[in-house]
Amino acid sequence: SLNGDSRFWQGDTVGATLHPHLRRYLIMFFDYRPAVRSFRDDFVRAFMAGHRRFRWPERTPSQSPDKISAIFATPYAELKKMSGAQLNRLYRKKAMQLHPDRGGDHDLFIELTEVYESLRRLKK
Repeated sequence: SLNGDSRFWQGDTVGATLHPHLRRYLIMFFDYRPAVRSFRDDFVRAFMAGHRRFRWPERTPSQSPDKISAIFATPYAELKKMSGAQLNRLYRKKAMQLHPDRGGDHDLFIELTEVYESLRRLKK
């Protein structure tokens, strides 16, 4: 038997009773049920692990891209590629043209400022 095999225990004393390691093995074998895995549990666990990554939703402008392009007289794709400094420069140039104190349209100036603010928020 394994309990009496001195080569297995490598010099550990073999007594008349069951070796403590074998006793512990028997207790664990008979007292603890092995975990039962099911396809459903594995699927749910894999699904939850696969969807745990969080991504912020892409920011969208408050106005339509066509309207933004019309106000700035620049294609929307080009506006998105611009750096903050380039966008700021374009806004100031356009604001000088549309400012009411310089004979520009008041409503268009307000609209330009709102669009500029929304684009600036998208850049952050």
